[in-house]
Amino acid sequence: MIGERTEEILHYSRSYPLFVFMNANESIVFYNTITKRAAVDNAGLESAGEREKEAFILKEICPALKCITGKDTFPIIVIKLGSGGAVVIAGGDIYREETTAVVPLNTVGAGDAFCAAFLSAWIRGKPVRECAGLGNRVARDILLVPGTKIKTEKLQPYAKLLRQNR
Repeated sequence: MIGERTEEILHYSRSYPLFVFMNANESIVFYNTITKRAAVDNAGLESAGEREKEAFILKEICPALKCITGKDTFPIIVIKLGSGGAVVIAGGDIYREETTAVVPLNTVGAGDAFCAAFLSAWIRGKPVRECAGLGNRVARDILLVPGTKIKTEKLQPYAKLLRQNR
């Protein structure tokens, strides 16, 4: 899907304030599309282990996407790396925020929880590194419950954290 929407995403990124959230595989497809590389150039990468993908993303993809962000605030590009945390490319800079890996009970909702936490921190004026860190922590908590049945009180510390000033 992201391969089909790459040109549209690039257009929006030049015209509007835009956040682009993608996982590791989506970032590879996006990169192949914008660089006009054939999928065979990265044969086996999509089925490679997390560490191999992460290394490729940090070495090849992040520098290419850094050019898209320039020195402006937007677009903000976030690549979710699963147990490897996240990378944020914004304002011509690359921010790496690692996480503590857990054995998930279920992965449903973890990516959405990451995005929600990231954006909640962003609209409260938190720096991008802190936004990614909060996203990682909330996603990790979602991974540790069956489905998305997290108890509200488990999220209370995050709400308190978001209310604090920088």
